[in-house]
Amino acid sequence: MTDDSAIRDRHPPADAESAWEVIFEVQVEGVRFPSLTMPIQSEDYEPATVRIEPKSATKDQCFRLTCSISDADGSAARTSATAHLERFLDRITLHHGARFHDFRFVCCTRQLSDGITIIPAPATAMASVHVVRDLSQDELLNTYQTPLPTLAGTLRHAWASSDVTVRFLLLYQLVLLVCNDSQDEVDAFIRSKMPEVPNTPSPYKPRDETVFTKLRNEIAHNRPDTSLASTRREMSQWVEQLGSLARQAVLETFEAGTCGQDDQTPV
Repeated sequence: MTDDSAIRDRHPPADAESAWEVIFEVQVEGVRFPSLTMPIQSEDYEPATVRIEPKSATKDQCFRLTCSISDADGSAARTSATAHLERFLDRITLHHGARFHDFRFVCCTRQLSDGITIIPAPATAMASVHVVRDLSQDELLNTYQTPLPTLAGTLRHAWASSDVTVRFLLLYQLVLLVCNDSQDEVDAFIRSKMPEVPNTPSPYKPRDETVFTKLRNEIAHNRPDTSLASTRREMSQWVEQLGSLARQAVLETFEAGTCGQDDQTPV
């Protein structure tokens, strides 16, 4: 990885019309992007343009994302590009359930036009993943024009965890945060969305727990007749549904006005 001082040394200041080209590699699971070009803006960062060029007829969803952005300084350009990228990924996670395993900085160079370009990385850059749904151009355009809840980034990071137990616990904790730190409210919310969700009696309180709360408590508390291995296996069966519930909780809380908006929402 190249540090910012090396970037500045290699690329002396250019005229005002030139731009930095900041390149990232991104891996996504759950959606396939369409071909699309669109401008993006935020209150605190230089505007740019997103161009998405998917690799056709393949399940390989490894992308090289290039953010072309006007700035006199390479470090500032990289900061702006990273902010644009993270908010782009936050929105796709929140509204479409995509899971971004990773993105990494590749390099930063000078070029002469503004824009963000998303192109496939070389096949050896990252492993292929299973694609479950194609996004349309209208879906992607509409998604990026929506306000961004402050919890969207938390959701993306929780959903991206590679360990099923960590992913499950982080997603549950997000729902718990939205539900006023009350497991009773969590279970009421879950039952309203999944009326057929399995319930079991709590061993310590006079109430039933949904399977999600039961599994969370089997990790968080000392419960008899449970094992980490069996809990992990059961978590793997329910983590997809919990991710969907977490997305619904964040969206509904934001729409109700009880969850803040990210300051960098496009204008």
